[in-house]
Amino acid sequence: MNLYRLIAVPALAFLLAEEAFAADGIAVVKKDGSQTEVSFERLDRLDIGKDGITVRNADGTSADIPYAELSKVLIGVATTSASLPDAAAFAVYPTRTTGNIYVAGLPQGTTVSACSTAGVVAASTSAGSDGNAVLNLTQAPSGIYLVSAAGKTVKIVKE
Repeated sequence: MNLYRLIAVPALAFLLAEEAFAADGIAVVKKDGSQTEVSFERLDRLDIGKDGITVRNADGTSADIPYAELSKVLIGVATTSASLPDAAAFAVYPTRTTGNIYVAGLPQGTTVSACSTAGVVAASTSAGSDGNAVLNLTQAPSGIYLVSAAGKTVKIVKE
């Protein structure tokens, strides 16, 4: 067993066991913008190896991502699909913030908004040509917000 797996897998298991995240899955984002997602209930394991990351689904399918192609790994994102490797690229992160919320995997021009549970719009923007959007909640009061885009909604907490 290599050092990467020895350290990362117990840390991931702790986070999942403690329910540190409100959302339900893992997303591995490549530098080209493509993304592999899997819900926690369908995740068999996440292998962190010498040359890259392998996401293994409970049904035996997997996706291998070399570190040279890796942009980021998001844990606790709201997944849009439980299948690998052709999952949709929609991701909202972080799920707890004091400032910005990032939304990825959208068609250009898609409206993204963050509303309080009372329905008040705290921030709104459009996805850029890269399919990403940033919602600035720095001035918004603390509380629960619903981030919506392209017919999907994710709960986040503004601290």
